[in-house]
Amino acid sequence: MIGVSTNRQLLAHPDNDEDAVLRWKSPFTGTVNMSAEVRMLYAPSGGVTWALRSDGGVLASGEAGPVGSGTSKRTTVSVGQTIELAIGPRGDRSGDTTVIVLEISEVK
Repeated sequence: MIGVSTNRQLLAHPDNDEDAVLRWKSPFTGTVNMSAEVRMLYAPSGGVTWALRSDGGVLASGEAGPVGSGTSKRTTVSVGQTIELAIGPRGDRSGDTTVIVLEISEVK
């Protein structure tokens, strides 16, 4: 599940057997810079796993808790190619509401 909080943060919460996925589909062919940040909204959670993927291939992955985790990457894309930030549970998912930031910008 993906949603927006009252203070305009983008939130994700994975299900027991499905990741929460934020997906971008490229409208152009070229090079992009990507920045992904993931952190837990609530400290008591066991944390989450995350993966930055492009058309199914993993570009970066990790685990995040209250401190957070993230990555920056540069890659080439073509029209219709997808980039995803997937959030999965790590242990008990009950407190896995996660603040996510995914920025994608074209390199000119």
